Amino acid sequence: GAPGVYGQSGGRAFVGALRESASTKGGKGGIGASVRKMWTGVGPTLARDVPYSAMYWVGVEQCRSALGGDHAGARKPHSMQELAMINFVSGVVSGAVVSTLTTPLDVVKTRVQIRDVYAARDFASSTAITPKVGYGHGVWNELTTVARNEGIGALFAGWGPRAA
Repeated sequence: GAPGVYGQSGGRAFVGALRESASTKGGKGGIGASVRKMWTGVGPTLARDVPYSAMYWVGVEQCRSALGGDHAGARKPHSMQELAMINFVSGVVSGAVVSTLTTPLDVVKTRVQIRDVYAARDFASSTAITPKVGYGHGVWNELTTVARNEGIGALFAGWGPRAA
């Protein structure tokens, strides 16, 4: 690695990582290309995070209303312990459901972000368990191609830990 990257934090580590990335064998385009690579996967990340946040908070509020007995604007009084439990259960239920629903977008995000890593390095057997990393461009194209070539189940790889 480049001197000054490992064992440091903050700006020095960041600049050192950019320099190392730009000088790595096969790295073309210098620091400008390294900065562009840092944005790899921002589209799929937003495509995952924006719907997740919207659905999560709608789900939390729906659960709170259902568990708290709120009907037509009338709120039942609750103790602090009851409110804490209502909020906890609402967050867990909403998070688990929404995480499961957005897992295909998380799969695409991860594949886009590791595409360059797998193309540049040989990870021995790791590439065998990650078939055809990164099929194309665009979230929809990635989703449909993964489903067509690997089956719907591939879009839900890792849903358990993500929903937990």
